[in-house]
Amino acid sequence: MVGAALLVGAAAAGAPSKQPHIAFMLVDDLGFNDAWAVNTSDVAGAWPHVGALANESVRIATYYTTMLCTPTRGAFMTGRLPQRLGLHHGVIGGFQDYGLPANETTIADKLKGAGYATAHVGKWHLGNFDDASEPTRRGFDASYGYQNGEEDHFTRILQGLGDFQASSLADGASYYTVDDLLKINGTHNSFLFVDRAVAVVGAHDASIPLFLYLALQDTHAPIQAPAGYADDAACASIGSSRHYPDGARREFCGMVRAADESIANVTAAIDANFGKRNSVIVIAGDNGGIVKGGGNNWPLRGQKGQPWEGGVRNHALIRAPGRLAPGLYDKGMVHVVDLHATLVALAGGASAYEIDGLDVWAALRDGSPSPRSEVLLMYDPCAQHGPLAVNCSAPAYSYRDGDYKLVHPSIINDTWIMPPPSVGAAYADDGAPSCVHPEPHGAVSLDAACVSLVDNATYLYDLSVDPEERVDLAAEKPDVVFAIQAKVLDFVARHEMYPCNVPGGPCFDVDQAGNASCTALGYFRPWIRN
Repeated sequence: MVGAALLVGAAAAGAPSKQPHIAFMLVDDLGFNDAWAVNTSDVAGAWPHVGALANESVRIATYYTTMLCTPTRGAFMTGRLPQRLGLHHGVIGGFQDYGLPANETTIADKLKGAGYATAHVGKWHLGNFDDASEPTRRGFDASYGYQNGEEDHFTRILQGLGDFQASSLADGASYYTVDDLLKINGTHNSFLFVDRAVAVVGAHDASIPLFLYLALQDTHAPIQAPAGYADDAACASIGSSRHYPDGARREFCGMVRAADESIANVTAAIDANFGKRNSVIVIAGDNGGIVKGGGNNWPLRGQKGQPWEGGVRNHALIRAPGRLAPGLYDKGMVHVVDLHATLVALAGGASAYEIDGLDVWAALRDGSPSPRSEVLLMYDPCAQHGPLAVNCSAPAYSYRDGDYKLVHPSIINDTWIMPPPSVGAAYADDGAPSCVHPEPHGAVSLDAACVSLVDNATYLYDLSVDPEERVDLAAEKPDVVFAIQAKVLDFVARHEMYPCNVPGGPCFDVDQAGNASCTALGYFRPWIRN
């Protein structure tokens, strides 16, 4: 087993360390109403193990990410907002020749510098066009998983091509050919990823700290649960609705059940091999759920790909026995970049240049106010204003400043979508549209039926009394609007790396050499060898 064998060697070469083992487990496209922390959720019962784990953890009440997969991963990896990284317009497609900038230092780099062994399992989605973008060239000793934003959970196929690889510093990269994929065809990725993560932990020398980054494919589209999981008692009573036809939400619940089981098995391995008091476990979502992918963000407004709370507010917990007392942390907001800064500091690592993340460990430990009082939630210089149309003359942005949140312009004026009813129960459908379609590689597009809902208005909300973003205060508080806009424009002027994947940009179009190379092979692999 490539990854496991490598990490034994890495551990043996180092000196014993008292630093905690760290596992960061990311759940893909987890909606606000899809998580363990929402007792009223229709899928809450599908989290029995993580629900129990939450009772041993600090649960962050106000946790923010970005609104899409690639920018959140870039933010966690670097501790820097995606606007600094050029990753703030859409997501990376399979044949686009860009990724996380090569000069950025990742959390894996920093923890390796502090004496950690490092392993990545699952989704990457930070570039696959060249060898230098591989996880093992970005600080990880070993990697096992897929490069793009999504794939079939059972076949590892995306747009007709396979996407799976195992790599290590010792042995290099091994990309799964068509024949290799046939050998594991029919096995759900949940099982492959958890088996590899458990093997990595089990083979690791506990005297050397380990950083495990497990990026689950669940609960990302396509809606495919392992066989029988949607029939679990926690899912069996979930019905259908206009937004969740043909049992889509029930199947999604089966994916939640698989994610819970994966996290439970990895946690058990960590506890058995390292001990609870010698480890820190973080579980978090990466962006809002997407309704047409089975997710739900009720009662928040909007969904994945949107700057509303339903697109950027999520859930996170940290289990650290002997270090953090369990309970709900509700003394302010925490952003994904803060988890980077916090874990790097906890591990004894250092950042050689400016990051946006703030170390929130003392606040979580003491129950004191978060050092985070404001954050840029979204800025896109080429906002989407219609079905697959992009307007590069009208940037869109969203910013949280204390209790206030600014959204300008709305981009997609989406609303509040309830989960489906239980089987046989009454259901009041308010007729609201769902404005986002999932696209290949984890991208999203605007439903044509929602064009009339797109406007260029500026909205302001007081989230302390209006977390569902229902009462617009922009007209009565123009001074607040102006002050927040000035902060956004100042940050962008000083720090933005303009994204190369905008229309007309150097990496907007499909790289034809990459397309031809991968198509000839039948699977994704870097086409620039460096």
